[in-house]
Amino acid sequence: MDDSLRLFVQRIRKIPTLPVIAQEVLNLTANDSVSIAKLEDVIGLDPPIASRILSVSNSVFFGTQVPNTTISNAIVRIGFDNVRHIAFGVALLTMFGDPASRNPLETKRVIKHSLSVGIIGKMLAQHLGTGDRDEVFVCGMLHDLGILVMNSCFGSLYSKVVAEIRHEKSLLAAERKVLGFTHPEIGMWLADKWNLPRHVSESIRFHHEPMSSNNRQIALIHLADYISCKKSFEPVEKANPECLDHSVFDMLEATRADMTEIESLLDGNIFSEGLSVYE
Repeated sequence: MDDSLRLFVQRIRKIPTLPVIAQEVLNLTANDSVSIAKLEDVIGLDPPIASRILSVSNSVFFGTQVPNTTISNAIVRIGFDNVRHIAFGVALLTMFGDPASRNPLETKRVIKHSLSVGIIGKMLAQHLGTGDRDEVFVCGMLHDLGILVMNSCFGSLYSKVVAEIRHEKSLLAAERKVLGFTHPEIGMWLADKWNLPRHVSESIRFHHEPMSSNNRQIALIHLADYISCKKSFEPVEKANPECLDHSVFDMLEATRADMTEIESLLDGNIFSEGLSVYE
């Protein structure tokens, strides 16, 4: 571990933990045979997750005439995948979103970006027939974990990074200049503290440099991250976008036409409507 990173993490007094209810929702929705009644019981214990699920199920996207008033009907309407997306998003907001704080970045913006990368990555995995779609979603959702940690725990310090962005070519460059390390590095540190699977921590660490891992799943996250920013779901406003590593097309045996097709599907997907609940 780099000395500057070691000194930084030693100053984190309390390591954030994933809320228990959200973790149980994620585990249950990974099992297609779980009963809706069981899932409803668990979701009912977490009002923020329950309210978001009802909100999405009653959104314009689903063309609802009669509003949903029960969690079970909402689950049936939007499906397990969207329940999982919402639970993850609310969990991250719970851990890192403090309205009373003076964080330099808007936490909801980072969460929306993370969620969009998870959804796009999952779509890419399905379209290209490579990678585990659920694993790709989780990796995409957590890829910018380092930004959330630094923004939440050290807002005053990270505000210097945000101020430096206008003078640097990218967010990573600004982080290196101010901190001596980057959000992928601090994100991997937290992933290891949480004992997350190695493929998750490596996706966090190498999502900006997929060639360093030569891993298809990380290539999917890199490409999804690029598309998300291109669609104006970047995590930091006015930051210059990170460059697309074109080697991912060879790694994924994909073409630009594949990327264009995925982008064209987004406007007709829950992608846009689902993210609106984080406004």
